[in-house]
Amino acid sequence: MLEPSGGPLNRIFGRGTPLRSRAADAALSMQDRLPEPVMRAAMKVLRPPGR
Repeated sequence: MLEPSGGPLNRIFGRGTPLRSRAADAALSMQDRLPEPVMRAAMKVLRPPGR
């Protein structure tokens, strides 16, 4: 893990944050227009962190 669960990066990009939610919504709206490998990479980045 890169930082403790309450760190500043986690508060900005962590699970359930508005920034992450908007990015996921944008990726899902583009899924029919993007090639499969690009979409797979985008969803891998947006996937919730492992516990």
